[in-house]
Amino acid sequence: MPASSATPSPLRPLPPAALGALATLLLAQALVLSVLRGGTSYDGAEQLLYTQYLDWGYGRSQPPLYTWLLWGMHQVLGVGPWAENLLKFTLLGVGLCGMAWLAQALYPRVRYAGGAALLLCLLVPDIVWEMQRNYAHSVLLFALLPWGGWLYLRACNQPTPARLLALALVAALSVLAKYNAALFWAGVALGDVLANGRRALPARPAAWAAALLALALLLPHIAWVVQHPGPSLVIADRMGVNALGAPWRNAAAGAFEWLVACLGLFALPTLVITVGLLHSRTTARGNDDRETGGHPPPWSAALRRLGIGCAAANCTHRCLWLYASAAALALSLLVVLLSGMTRVQPRWLLPTAVPLLALAAGWVAGQGRAWRLLRWAGLTIGVIVIVGNWWAAVKPGARTAYDYAALSAVLRAQTDADCAVFTDYAHFANLRLVDPSWRLANPAMPRQVGLAAAHRPVALWLAHDAAARQATLAFAAAQGWVPLGPPETVVLPRRWPGRDALVAVQRLQRRLVATSAPPAPNAAGVAAPGRP
Repeated sequence: MPASSATPSPLRPLPPAALGALATLLLAQALVLSVLRGGTSYDGAEQLLYTQYLDWGYGRSQPPLYTWLLWGMHQVLGVGPWAENLLKFTLLGVGLCGMAWLAQALYPRVRYAGGAALLLCLLVPDIVWEMQRNYAHSVLLFALLPWGGWLYLRACNQPTPARLLALALVAALSVLAKYNAALFWAGVALGDVLANGRRALPARPAAWAAALLALALLLPHIAWVVQHPGPSLVIADRMGVNALGAPWRNAAAGAFEWLVACLGLFALPTLVITVGLLHSRTTARGNDDRETGGHPPPWSAALRRLGIGCAAANCTHRCLWLYASAAALALSLLVVLLSGMTRVQPRWLLPTAVPLLALAAGWVAGQGRAWRLLRWAGLTIGVIVIVGNWWAAVKPGARTAYDYAALSAVLRAQTDADCAVFTDYAHFANLRLVDPSWRLANPAMPRQVGLAAAHRPVALWLAHDAAARQATLAFAAAQGWVPLGPPETVVLPRRWPGRDALVAVQRLQRRLVATSAPPAPNAAGVAAPGRP
């Protein structure tokens, strides 16, 4: 074959030095936050409840895969902040690398396309900030979806059984990570059909077999959801389904919330890209997006005007991804309108961000000034977010800044309890983080594993929170436990400067079952009083 007709080898998504720097930075951040934080985040506290046991589902409308992974980390490293942070930051790094590989697969001859995708992720607050500060399931979803897209493109090129099997596995795992992964896969499949018609991957029998395999992997969890509809559908309250009564009001509020969520995800990346579009008309050095072979689709001219087209077969992949991005966004809006949702969180639209950011990355990397602006903005925000998470861990009022080890020691000494009952798990689930022998009981758990008759439970709530007191004692009573004596007050000290908190501690005893026989008289001939 003549040298002029040979297809050049694709560029590396990230050089080894960049991979090493990324891994070092993420591990260092995991270690620093493990030292600074006395407790875990809201989502992390939720996982401390669920990792007490293994099941096919747990509740809070969240699938079980992240809980399984964290349970495994607890078996290896023990229950503690290091196990959680190591898992979370490893998944974050896997997701960032996946975005780089996906963007480079879409733009194999655009230098720095992978780096641009990684830097664009640093402009999305729900990725760069919230995944460090709070999120759990969304981090796992972000780790899986880019690699799922990369596998999909490889399967489109050559649908071998091994690639289809890997694609089915990643698709099933992503749905087990977070249910909204279905938006991504539906958008990709629809985009493929729109871009390629009968040549699309979903039109092939082998792809249907892979889809059936993915469904089979989901069946145990689906069966659990059918058996536990309450814990599975509790998220409807947080979504505000039909909260405004009239359908048109719900639709209007939902559409507005959807738009605000989209702005929360894409406002900053869009600003950087727009500035680059207005001020950059030059191509960055080192880019050669020409390919040999293949036939461009009829709409390739329009894509070239957008700066994401090419005169080769790779343009088909970009058309697919453009349609997939639009389809995922349209499907998410359709779900909001049809379900009557009136509250939409940006993280729920994360599956729509993955294809859009990957598609935009190649364009930004191909523009000289836009690429320089992205490097400056991404690295600056990255540094700000790293330091900002340190402050968020120790600032006055932060739940992570309390000394839960001191609270655990006081409770052990004063009550000899081994089980904590509470409704405020954002604070008190941290007892298990500092002492894994604690058993936790909370209404968010479909299965209560800490309230057996042999346990010695205490009810906990912040002393100023009357609503939490009432809810906690009502939950304990529903489980067959009633107060024993008056509540006591102990101090929850802070590890960093700030105001300590007061915690009410209520000993509990097992409720005795009343009998029809009167109590037997004692030696003085007086009937002994019955216990409540």
